[in-house]
Amino acid sequence: PLTANEFKKFLNFSKNFATEKILEKAQGEARSEIQLDSGETLKLHLEINNGIIKTDFSGTTAGIKTHVPDLATFGACYEAIAQFYDLNCFKNSGTFSVLQVTKPLGCFLNAKYPASTHQGPQTGIAAVRMAMTLALHQIVKSSQPLLTENTAAMEVAFAGGARWLSRWS
Repeated sequence: PLTANEFKKFLNFSKNFATEKILEKAQGEARSEIQLDSGETLKLHLEINNGIIKTDFSGTTAGIKTHVPDLATFGACYEAIAQFYDLNCFKNSGTFSVLQVTKPLGCFLNAKYPASTHQGPQTGIAAVRMAMTLALHQIVKSSQPLLTENTAAMEVAFAGGARWLSRWS
């Protein structure tokens, strides 16, 4: 087992590792906006400076059908940067500390009781990750494809049993 001092060193190492990975790519700021089918609008202002990533969701509308709990919003933001900067090997308070997430009270990304958080959070979380990915690519202007790990597939079933399938990556 790790001693308290060794554990603190590990968390400090994790933070420094994340900061270095972020500094390897460009710094700057970008905005993205996602309109959800359920009527909500997600607005993101992303700023990357000195190895710190600041997200501000000011202007994001209140929930209609989509309600995402506070920690799920942070998790979606972190997962987007972890994938983008290849930080998946460290998920602890050291790497989490390079991310600051600001959400206005009352928006659908800051759902509180009595808002229903069992309906619609998947859509909200996907919108957060997409907005983060779009903004990160605006800042970095990376030559990497926008969706790096996913293959999309669409299947349409017609009356009479006919099917149409399309796949792309």
